[in-house]
Amino acid sequence: MSPFKFFTPIVVKRLIQLTLFLTLGSIIVEGAFALTFRDQLLINNSFFDLPALWQPITASFILPCSGLTFGALLDLAFMIILLWLFSSQLHDFLGNRRFLFLFFSTAAITAITTLIGIKWFSLSGTIALTPAIILSLATVWSMCAPPQSFFFFFFFPFSAKWFLAIALLGTIGSSIAGGNWLNVVAYSTGFLWSYFVAVTQWYFRGPFTTLWRFEAKLKRLFHTITLFFQWKIMPLFRKLLRKKAPTEIA
Repeated sequence: MSPFKFFTPIVVKRLIQLTLFLTLGSIIVEGAFALTFRDQLLINNSFFDLPALWQPITASFILPCSGLTFGALLDLAFMIILLWLFSSQLHDFLGNRRFLFLFFSTAAITAITTLIGIKWFSLSGTIALTPAIILSLATVWSMCAPPQSFFFFFFFPFSAKWFLAIALLGTIGSSIAGGNWLNVVAYSTGFLWSYFVAVTQWYFRGPFTTLWRFEAKLKRLFHTITLFFQWKIMPLFRKLLRKKAPTEIA
């Protein structure tokens, strides 16, 4: 039996199956009927024209793939492997609830920032959100156990921190170099959101020791803001609600 069947959590299996189904299905339908079907499933300007409210959902389960050529399928297979590896290990480390929160909150926040970029900053393009989600998973994976190694193509070992550095350079760095600012927004959001959640909510340390002092300050700042909101803002809000509540008629 395959290791995919034995070691992959059922939630991760379903996410990967849905991603493969939507990715390959959209390519096949578009090629067979010569339609711009795939673009309607990814985030772009049409979101505001239709409005295409389904795009943030479908774009979270579609990988960028230019067709059914050998090179495109090789890229697709590599991204699926990354999604499988990071999702399976993070699910075991974080648990089902926190893993799903990370996955879907990254998808939601990334969708919001890309739509803001399209609407208010006139960024153009069509984007799939799954690579940004994979980058988010890779970020938290590198923070779970920084000394661990990742075997690139199963043969070449990289430490977690250097794999994350290469991933950031290959996503955000290459997008900046290519002038694809919509991708820059999506990838930066995926990285920053996952880093923020891991540091402030789960108290992880980043893989780079030079940032540990900054992370400690970030934790203290977030803790202070949380306490201020909990003990100052919420009681005031409850008082205002009680004042507005209608008094009982005797």
